[in-house]
Amino acid sequence: REAIMAIPSAVDNFDTGYMPPVRAQGSQGSCTGFSGSYYIKTYQEARENNWNPNITSRQMSPAFTYNLVNNGVDSGSSTIYIMQTNVDKGNATWADMPYIVSNWTSWGTETAWRNALPHRSQYAGQFGITNDTGINNIKQWIANGDLVNVNILVYDNSFDKYYPNTYGHSR
Repeated sequence: REAIMAIPSAVDNFDTGYMPPVRAQGSQGSCTGFSGSYYIKTYQEARENNWNPNITSRQMSPAFTYNLVNNGVDSGSSTIYIMQTNVDKGNATWADMPYIVSNWTSWGTETAWRNALPHRSQYAGQFGITNDTGINNIKQWIANGDLVNVNILVYDNSFDKYYPNTYGHSR
């Protein structure tokens, strides 16, 4: 890992040039696949290899991990399962396994699996944020150039109350 540095008051890792462009998941419940694989894993690969994340053949596929962990049902998935799949199996690129909103069951081709292996993460973990130490650990992680995946439980009754007709969300 990188050396510990002072925690700055603000960090924007989007400005590094390693974040892939925003894409829509459509009506599929693959938000964890998008956050953990498409955004975080693409960012990591781009950063480690000094890649341009705007090239489809260098973007990690949210379908590869989501389809593996969703038990054949399109009802979301666990973030830690997505991240651990990136460790255990790697991730296929979008070019090897395109995201298709109507397909949440395909596990990809042999080529996708082979090409996923070099794109394995070193580890997956969780931060506890129950105190200042946990919060500072997350801040340090981000300051060191990494990203975090934050899970927020959203219920229709509260989300719609505070954010009606925003962001084009669908059910």
